[in-house]
Amino acid sequence: QSFDLYQRIKPRVYTPQPVAILDIDEASIRKLGQWPWPRTRLAKLLYNLMASGAVVVGFDIVFAESDRLSPDKVANDNEDLTEEVKQALLKLPSNDTVFANMIKRSRVVLGQTSVRSLKDVEGIAAAEIEDMPHAYLGADPRPFLPNYPAIVQNLPELEQSAMGRGVFTVRPDADGVFRHVPLLFQIDGKLRLSLSAELLRIATGGRAFAVRTDEAGVNALKIGRTLVETDRTGSVWPYFTRTVPGRFVSAVDVLEGNIDPGRLRGHLILVGTSAIGLEDFRATPMGSLMAGVEIHAQVVENILTKQMLVRPNYAIAVELLTILVVGLLAIVAVPLLSASWAFFFAALIGLAYVGGSFAAFHEYRLLIDPVFPSF
Repeated sequence: QSFDLYQRIKPRVYTPQPVAILDIDEASIRKLGQWPWPRTRLAKLLYNLMASGAVVVGFDIVFAESDRLSPDKVANDNEDLTEEVKQALLKLPSNDTVFANMIKRSRVVLGQTSVRSLKDVEGIAAAEIEDMPHAYLGADPRPFLPNYPAIVQNLPELEQSAMGRGVFTVRPDADGVFRHVPLLFQIDGKLRLSLSAELLRIATGGRAFAVRTDEAGVNALKIGRTLVETDRTGSVWPYFTRTVPGRFVSAVDVLEGNIDPGRLRGHLILVGTSAIGLEDFRATPMGSLMAGVEIHAQVVENILTKQMLVRPNYAIAVELLTILVVGLLAIVAVPLLSASWAFFFAALIGLAYVGGSFAAFHEYRLLIDPVFPSF
């Protein structure tokens, strides 16, 4: 909560980056109808994004089941259709095939989500989990990583058409606030990047990523030419800005061609939703709810601008050493001082440490706990 307060006092200053959110927002749903949309519409959306000059498009959505609006589904689900109409519908390609063909002609990262039990994916994601190309710089990182038995994957037809696949799972802390974002997962013994990290990997050429470890655990990922420092579990602490409208582009505007030419050229695009009814909102350190897709976008921005918050492996040692030093000072000083001077001395030490902690955050984005040692 102290670290949350720091971010609210001094949030990250938003500077435009080549990252945008293609937002399935309230305006898009009002005009185009309820979600999920037919995948032929998503194919058109993807075509327009590529035509606008997008570098890569990542979906904060998983397409685990066939599109119920495909012509064959409509034909089989409507008994009142004439045989002639049914046969005409059955001759048309499925919406999933149309979408898969567009994915194949584009640069796309499909989203996947982790599950805690194999029962959760029974009958949905039977496909084997593919290992991603990677290298180790140090020991095997898997004992330190978030570990799940399986993931919900997309339809095989879509999975095989995409250039990349990333896990968009983000788990909150015990109080329900989303402060950490894993960049790397272990799924059934195999490594899988997060959606944001995979988006960056594909944008930089799709080469193998590297995991750097030391005795304490994971400490960094190498994606393309970018080194991203992490905590021991392969997670990062995003430095959040408040929600900024300039990050978002409405899906209906892209579909209807109502965006400025060049608005998305050279951008990494994340497709997600801020529509209230779809309930993809998360509590953040900023003290407000944020669309899940915006958390992923902010992670990419943090990586590009090298502004991630840092909770180094030595932080606990610093905090424990501070407790020891302050405790020894108290043992020596308190018997020699009157009650009022002892109180003043304790307050001075506490304020000095809290001030130093905030200065470390302000100047270097370091997270050193100001409350526990002072207490």
